[in-house]
Amino acid sequence: MIARSVFALAVSLALLASSPSHAQVFDLPTLEQAGVRYDSPGGLVQIVPSARIDVDLFVPQDEPAWHLEGTSPFVAGRVSLFTDVFIGRHLFFSSEVRVDRGQPARSGPLRLHLQQAFVRYTPVAGRNVSVQAGKFVAPFGGYPGRAHTKADPFVRPPLAYDYRTVMSATEFPAANDGVFTWKDRPPFRAAGLPVVWAVPYPVGATVTVGHGPVSGVGGVATSAVSADPSDWDRWRIDAPAGLSALGQVRWRVRPELHVAVSYAHGPYMDPEIDAPRQAQETWGLDATFERGRVALRGELLVNRWEVFRVNESTRDVSGYVEAQATLAAGWFVAARANAITFRDLPRSSGVRDRWDYDMSRYQFGTGYRLGRASEIRGEYMINRTVGREDPRDDLLSLQWTFTF
Repeated sequence: MIARSVFALAVSLALLASSPSHAQVFDLPTLEQAGVRYDSPGGLVQIVPSARIDVDLFVPQDEPAWHLEGTSPFVAGRVSLFTDVFIGRHLFFSSEVRVDRGQPARSGPLRLHLQQAFVRYTPVAGRNVSVQAGKFVAPFGGYPGRAHTKADPFVRPPLAYDYRTVMSATEFPAANDGVFTWKDRPPFRAAGLPVVWAVPYPVGATVTVGHGPVSGVGGVATSAVSADPSDWDRWRIDAPAGLSALGQVRWRVRPELHVAVSYAHGPYMDPEIDAPRQAQETWGLDATFERGRVALRGELLVNRWEVFRVNESTRDVSGYVEAQATLAAGWFVAARANAITFRDLPRSSGVRDRWDYDMSRYQFGTGYRLGRASEIRGEYMINRTVGREDPRDDLLSLQWTFTF
């Protein structure tokens, strides 16, 4: 049934792409084009609003598809209102107020919350040096900065940004060998931390410096990159668990080739838990190659968790490669292969054992741009668990977006 749905979607998109009038569908003016903006006399202050609507249909199998908790088909989505404020040539403020069904998405009531709000100061106009503070997307990895844009052709995140490991923010083992039991205890899986939580929006401050083809950003945040969304809104700079350090250096090797190295280090445990400070350390390498109608992207994450009473740090390596191709005007297809591998740890007996089950994921997507403002997408995700009975946790996702 799901395979037939994906095939039908692909055929429908192909038929739409063959229509010469495709660019006229949903090509409505943006708020700014409609005159919904403010310019002060003299132009010192400019306020530019915009909005985005996403409607998602998720059709899971018998087991939850990781961050998505349900096993019955449901409709989710979000409405976001963005406000950009320019004050002269040096100050910029941006905010996003969102209405959604929570993070992760679920069937249930809608709620209103502040997704991001930050101020950026550029001391010298025209120079690539700035200071930013507030609540914003963490400057780490290749995926968060392109999520929900045309550079992200899928509905769901890569595996490393979505898969719940059994690492816990509230529990630690009574002895070294206790950590090996977590992978077979459902409560640890249900509340486990991913390597990076989708698109993290922590509170923090950063400094960005760039020169020519190289740019770098570094700073601190009040939560780790793996933190649950409920932990993102800690506005105290002296967060009880301590600050996380973040950094990224990006190099435009050629106009079509970009590479970047990312780093994050900070405590991942709930600050209310009575335990020594336990840190997560993550290195990331990502690359993008775009030429003509084809785009290739890949990312590698090397991750380490400190766990109280465990003799050696738990480690995992994850990554993905993806390809995107435009087949006709407005119509694109994409495929992504993901994997996460967990490194062996020594038991008290000296025998080394795996602390979690390895995982692979394959995502196949297609989409059609109805115009400048709207797009429809479909994705089928295949999840495979190694070392135990493989659960039926594949997922069909359909999405419609409208930006104005």
